[in-house]
This record gives sequence, structure tokens and C-alpha cells, in this order.
Amino acid sequence: TLAWAADAQLQACNLEEAMKLRHRVMELSEFSTTTDPGDNEIRKQYAYALTGLARVQTLTGNVAAAVENLELAVSILQSLVAADPSNLHYREEALYRRTMLARRLGETGQLDLALRMLSEIEADFAVIDGLGEQGSVAQDEYIKVLLAYAEVELRQGQQERAKEHLRSVIDLQSKNPHARDIDIFGLQRMVLARYLWWQLVGENDLGSLSMALPVGQNASAEFRSCAEADSAARMYVMDGQREQAEGEVKYLTDRGYADPSFVRFCKKHGLCS
Repeated sequence: TLAWAADAQLQACNLEEAMKLRHRVMELSEFSTTTDPGDNEIRKQYAYALTGLARVQTLTGNVAAAVENLELAVSILQSLVAADPSNLHYREEALYRRTMLARRLGETGQLDLALRMLSEIEADFAVIDGLGEQGSVAQDEYIKVLLAYAEVELRQGQQERAKEHLRSVIDLQSKNPHARDIDIFGLQRMVLARYLWWQLVGENDLGSLSMALPVGQNASAEFRSCAEADSAARMYVMDGQREQAEGEVKYLTDRGYADPSFVRFCKKHGLCS
């Protein structure tokens, strides 16, 4: 229940409240694990609690702490896999968190390590059932891998490799029959793909993905998702609407939003110091 409350605070971009709740979830989960270390379900929930905390820590710019928590979450889930190799759920959840960890390592400047991890992760995804199902959890997670790959490659100057991974993302997203009904996180991935492609080729034309996206529609709302405002800022920059982009940036910075990817974007376009 506390984790859901934390997610609700994130939907309003109330990062301070989300952080407090996530810390409490982690403390309770850690206590439960210490009390009953043999209960695998409790250990899994502890890994989830660490993951939730790491997400908020990343959004507030505390990437080093996020890396530590994700490393522990991955370690817990991998130990569960070792104890029960037939449990595909544990295996996939560990894989998804390895993707998060690789991206955070890249944000700490460990780009070579991040690329090595992403290469291993991409190979592991090849054997997951349901990867070809449009809009499936596995496919959404695979898109995250490809986007993380493209971001790191772009930062290392590997433009052709970044284009390859972005083309794969665009292909997967354009074939999704539910693309117009995706949640704000799916929308954020679509906008990120557009933005990275725009950086690479200088154009915002992604074929079937060039449809109007519902970002910035709630700009007058007092509370809205950090992810929505982040996406809106990038779309406004690509569309040459600087004043609107500045408004989104102010909304986010006033709430302590400091996701490293957003900070790079913000500085690159002179929207923040």
C-alpha cells in the first residue's frame, strides 16, 4: 500500500513525498527479510522495494545510491534464481533490473561497463518468451534496453550503432497496435526515441511514430507526472517552442527533478544552468 502511495506521489511529481514513502517501504521490507530470511517471497519483495527506492533516487539525481540499491536488488534476485533455476519470473525480474543498473552505471560515467552489461542483457532477452508480443511486458523492457544502448552509444560518439538500436525501437513501437493508448512511461520512451533520433539526424520525422502525442496538454495543472513534463519539454524543443519548454523545465526543477538524462538535455539546450 505504501509503494502504491509512493507511485501516486510520483504521478503528481511530488518527489519528496515519494522518497519518504519509498524509504519507509524499504525499511519495512528490510526488517521483514531480517526477521524471516528463508522466505523467498519476502526476499523478492525486498528486491522490489530497493528497486522502487532506486527509481526515485535517480529522479532526484542521487545516482550513486541508486546504483548501490540496484546492485543489491539484482544480487537478491539472482540468488533466488540460483536456488530455483526453473523460476522464470525470478530470472526475468533480475534481467529487468540489470537493465536499470546498466543505465545508472552509464550515468555515473562508466560507459564501457554499461555497454558490456547491455550487450550481455540483449543476448539474454533473445530467449524470453513473449518478446515478440506487441505491448507485452517483455517487449517494453526490451525497448528500455535498446534505448539505454542508444543513449550510451550516442554519448560515446558511436552514432551508427546508436542509429541501429533506435531503428529497432522505432520498428517495435510503430508496430504496436496500442501505441496511441500507452501509459505515460510508454509515452516517455516514445518521446525519448524521437529526441535521440532528432539529435542524430536533425529531423523529427519517424514515419508512423510522427503522430501527435498527448504531451503538454495538462501544462496548466498544478500536479502532473514528472515523466509527462520531461517528455513535453523535449517535444517543445524539437518543435522549436522554447518558451513552452522553459515552462516545463521550471515545473520540474521546482520539484527537485534531476534525472541525469533530463539534466543533460536541459543543459545542452540552455534551459538550465
